[in-house]
Amino acid sequence: MLGWLVLSALATEADIDADGVVDADDNCVYVANADQADSDLDAVGDACDTCPDVYDPDNVDTDGDGAGDVCDSCPDDPDPLHVDDDDDGIDDVCDLCPGTPDPDQRDDDEDGVGNTCDGCPYEADTDVPDSDGDGVSDACDVCPDLEDDQADADFDQVGDACDVCPDDHDMDQEDDDGDGIGNACDVCQFEPDPDQRDSDRNGVGDACEKDACGCHTSSLDGLPLVVLLLPLLRRRRE
Repeated sequence: MLGWLVLSALATEADIDADGVVDADDNCVYVANADQADSDLDAVGDACDTCPDVYDPDNVDTDGDGAGDVCDSCPDDPDPLHVDDDDDGIDDVCDLCPGTPDPDQRDDDEDGVGNTCDGCPYEADTDVPDSDGDGVSDACDVCPDLEDDQADADFDQVGDACDVCPDDHDMDQEDDDGDGIGNACDVCQFEPDPDQRDSDRNGVGDACEKDACGCHTSSLDGLPLVVLLLPLLRRRRE
């Protein structure tokens, strides 16, 4: 009985960190802190508090980097230096956009790249290149080989800048005669006709419109015969 009382007394007076404050009253039992400062009043002394300025009585530090979970922007990624190059409050080690301020860390396509710096924020595209250097990854660039503003007037997923028929929905983008005008909107689908001239406005280009004799028709085709003969009749009267 006497032995137990002696041990109990010793335990009561124990001061492991030798800071003059007995362990029973010490807010940092294993770290000397005679002043017992506790800025956030969480009963954990500043000297051993992993978040000295944030109330955190549990003092949990999951990644063991010295910063408690409640004040660590990357609680699951060890980062003792806590470098935050873009000053957005998220340490680089877990920042989805380490070089671009992005405090909300939104990543809609869940590809590990934040929307703020993702060339394709709504389509997963990890490590996909940006061939034309326009800031939009090839995975979702409507003109992957041509720098453009991503305009797509006909909503065919081919940008106006590289669309062979920018005003006609034409996902195939076929151009049989290779004149730069797609089949879907070419007035001469099988004969090169880059100027797309159609004098009689009948939907068939001059370059491929021929009459019965096999000759190319003129812009006078379709006019009444009397109109065509008027110049000849006038000459005879004169």
